[in-house]
Amino acid sequence: MTNCNKLNLTQKEIMADFMAKHPSLAKNNLPNSAQGRVSSNRLWEELSRRLNAEGPPVKDAKMWRKAFADQKYQAKKKLSFNKSSKQRTGGGPYQEKVITAAEEMIIEAAGLEVCVEGNKSVPAFGSSPATQASTNSSGSNVSSDEESLSSLPGPSTAVYTPRGRKTPQSKTPRKKSGSDEKLALLQENVKSVSDFHRNLDTKVDKLLETQEKLLLVQERMLEIKEGKHRSQQEAREIDLQIKRLELETLQINLRKSN
Repeated sequence: MTNCNKLNLTQKEIMADFMAKHPSLAKNNLPNSAQGRVSSNRLWEELSRRLNAEGPPVKDAKMWRKAFADQKYQAKKKLSFNKSSKQRTGGGPYQEKVITAAEEMIIEAAGLEVCVEGNKSVPAFGSSPATQASTNSSGSNVSSDEESLSSLPGPSTAVYTPRGRKTPQSKTPRKKSGSDEKLALLQENVKSVSDFHRNLDTKVDKLLETQEKLLLVQERMLEIKEGKHRSQQEAREIDLQIKRLELETLQINLRKSN
């Protein structure tokens, strides 16, 4: 990851501002269609022109895509480091890597904080939004989960909690485990979609390169055909001149014989 270090400060700010205005491009979330690819290429070409105007460095659109991927990687790396430093125990000093304003814009545009911190709006698996026990009309403390379970019909789903007795704490780890599994699955799905789009972009680039090479081959074949056609015409003209000379020679010989 060395390309990001070659950007000057103005180019970093231009890239961050552009991505803040086009978050779908920053998240690589444009429609997977011909129109989506055209829009993506158009935006990258526009960004490349702006960045190259402030160069060096000067790159093509494909290299600027790589440079932006490096920028996202560095920003996400800082977020992960700061999160790990906050959660670290043992009484050591808190260490934090400084995130620049440009990196903040990239983090927000690309949704990197959700990938690192997790989506806090997703409810815990098997739990309701309320977290504290509620007091029923008879004065007993019953959790909202137990109230929702006790309201279900049928003897097999009824929950009985003795008055004044709290919900067993042994259920809490299972709820947290289920929430962690859902969060891990969500992050894995996001990563899979991101990898899919990245691989798709690579395949599209290879396809474009193949088409360009094929076009060059076709142009070369056309030049060869035109050259062959010119050679044939020149050969016909030479043959015609030879026949004319032979005819003139024959006429001269006939005159001499007469």
